[in-house]
Amino acid sequence: MDLIRLLGWKRLVLIAVIVATISAPFLYSAIELARFERADARRATFVYASGQSLTPGVQVQRVGLAATLGRLGYTETRATPSSPGYFRRSGGSWDIYLRGSDDAGGGQLLRLQIADERITRITRAGQDVAGAMLEPEVLASATDRPGEDHKPIRLDETPRVLIDAVLAAEDHRFFEHGGVDFRALLRAAWANLRAGRVKEGGSTITQQLVKVRLLNPRRTFFRKLREAWLAALVESRYSKERILEAYLNEIYLGQ
Repeated sequence: MDLIRLLGWKRLVLIAVIVATISAPFLYSAIELARFERADARRATFVYASGQSLTPGVQVQRVGLAATLGRLGYTETRATPSSPGYFRRSGGSWDIYLRGSDDAGGGQLLRLQIADERITRITRAGQDVAGAMLEPEVLASATDRPGEDHKPIRLDETPRVLIDAVLAAEDHRFFEHGGVDFRALLRAAWANLRAGRVKEGGSTITQQLVKVRLLNPRRTFFRKLREAWLAALVESRYSKERILEAYLNEIYLGQ
């Protein structure tokens, strides 16, 4: 009876080991994909202040209007602004071509009449308006790089010539492989063997992105295996366009 009970426990332990062995890669993959997504979210998360309200009675000096416009990226010009993002100060008036939607007073040229450092009147296209709102300032970005002001870019806003240059330099077969370019690895191995040193890496764009987001910089065989596995995993989850956009933001253009 004791022998039967012992064999039963051994069978349970064996089953548990088999289940753990089979499920471990799936659990590891799920954890790493969650980390990858959190990194993506952190790079795109911003904390904004309330937009500065422009209404009659507001003191220009108190709200630091010129400094606020500068922080928002507006450019002061001597001529009347003709496109969003520009402003002009002339005597007792300010001309500001706001960005944003028409509902917030943006997208059109505003004229602020100033007297004794206070806004006395606001007009748009010659018509009086009750007020307008500047776009909100970024107070902080939830980035994992302290002190960095990260401004994400979209792939469809990136010049094609720049995308082509990045692909040519880093991974010209990006749209052909599944995360790991075995041809590039063989080519790099042969070049390194001939040079007698590490001359080429053979890592794809996806591998580079995974390395930056999820792995440590140490060069070990095990880390390289993890990098290849995770690159294939990311490729199975995300489109090529999203991976390339994340790469450009993470490594090339994010600032």
